[in-house]
Amino acid sequence: MRHLTRIGSAALLAAGAVTITATPALAAEVDFGVDLRSITGLGVTVVEATITNHGTTTPDKLTLALDTSTIDESRVTIIGPAGCPASGAVLECKDLGKNDGLPKPGKSASVRAVFWRPAGAAPGTVGELTATVTVETDSEAANNSKRIPVVTPTDRSPALNVSAETVSQLEDLTSSGGVSTTGDYAEQYNGKPIPPGGKSQAFGEIYNYGAVTTTSVRTVGKLPEGVRFITDGLANCEFSADKRSATCVWDDARMGPFIFDPEIDKNDSSYRIAMPIVVDKDAKGPADLTGGEWTVAAVTTAEPKLDERAREAAQSNAASLARGQEFTTDENVAFAVRVGAAVTGGGSGNGGGTGGGSDDPSLPITGPTTATVLGTGAALVALGVFLAYASRRRKTV
Repeated sequence: MRHLTRIGSAALLAAGAVTITATPALAAEVDFGVDLRSITGLGVTVVEATITNHGTTTPDKLTLALDTSTIDESRVTIIGPAGCPASGAVLECKDLGKNDGLPKPGKSASVRAVFWRPAGAAPGTVGELTATVTVETDSEAANNSKRIPVVTPTDRSPALNVSAETVSQLEDLTSSGGVSTTGDYAEQYNGKPIPPGGKSQAFGEIYNYGAVTTTSVRTVGKLPEGVRFITDGLANCEFSADKRSATCVWDDARMGPFIFDPEIDKNDSSYRIAMPIVVDKDAKGPADLTGGEWTVAAVTTAEPKLDERAREAAQSNAASLARGQEFTTDENVAFAVRVGAAVTGGGSGNGGGTGGGSDDPSLPITGPTTATVLGTGAALVALGVFLAYASRRRKTV
């Protein structure tokens, strides 16, 4: 019986081996689909086409066609994705994944078309965009094509955003209150309070997140009580009697739309306000004096230059928009001025103020008190050494 059992087991194993060997491998399945979505922001409409690999393998090539034949191009300028040349009214994307390869199973890749409304064009629906993905031996045709209406924004103007930091001492401040270095204002502020009588500069950074170029800007600046503008050399500004308010027009404030800015580091779409200030000698500190404010508005505008660099920038910045990066537009921002304690005695204070002293609020130890304090300090040190020694002794027991 034991012998028969062994024979049966061997037979089952043999049968199993035959069964496994006879099972054919599953054929690799090719299945790509496409989806569309529309994003409005930065003065434009962006349509993002996403291809997804729903199959079990990755083909060598495919084509994504963006058909714009129903779009009224008299009402919109179309900036197609890089690497998708136009063939009539169809943008043919044949180099998708050229560097990294096409999406692996379960992965996706996206391209974007940017739609900008030129001057005189009516806003609203300008037609439909149809996206179709074509790949050999695709097993599912139902998900190969999608269409979406293209709707241009109603607002066609600059959309300004102003930001500001708490004003503190500046590195490399000249005697006139100017700054001899260039760079980001947040890096120039050192965070130290400005002593009463001291100088600094109030900065404001303006960005244009709109559809057209700004060529001049009006700013209204207000300072906290105890701080005043230095008016020298600012003929483009009107100041209040107490010099705490300034209304200025900056005719050199040319800011192109951020969406078309090819080099953000060069600030093609931004402009910096820089106005010298002085803290009153009787200002109360140390404190961050609130009540500072910038309000900005475009005065004159122009059409942006849509050259090749601008079109390339539109693709890069549209990708940021599609990823969900927020571009807030607020033409008003509050800020504070950091003021130090009043200084006494001779010499010069930090930040261009007069008078001696230091930003350190602690007082020097002088006169007969010194010996008393030093003697007390020595006793405390000795007691501390003893306690530390005793503590270490207890921990080792």
